[in-house]
Amino acid sequence: MGRSRGRRTRRPAVQHHQHLRWSFNVTLTRAQFVATRVNTGQQSHIPAADQKRLVLHYTVQNASKDEQRSSLSSFTFTAVDDQGTNYQNVDAVGQEGGSAPLDFRLKPAQKVDA
Repeated sequence: MGRSRGRRTRRPAVQHHQHLRWSFNVTLTRAQFVATRVNTGQQSHIPAADQKRLVLHYTVQNASKDEQRSSLSSFTFTAVDDQGTNYQNVDAVGQEGGSAPLDFRLKPAQKVDA
């Protein structure tokens, strides 16, 4: 810490990760580009004729000792293309193998595919 006129100056407080609201392990299992419609819940996402959608397949595991709720607001992603342009994810996360939106409670160590 620096000193100012014989007094100690205080550094700003640092927030530590143990104060995070959720604690999940996320593992990317597959990424694919699709030119067809992608359904999640009651939403359909159709890419423009000259575009493809990036679909990420991953697992979500509760890393906490307590039951936790997981929903589409729990996770955000940013994809970067070869030109350096950032693309934010759409709020459409579904359970693997179906079209149900990702919105449920996970018991400690429980894992689901998204």
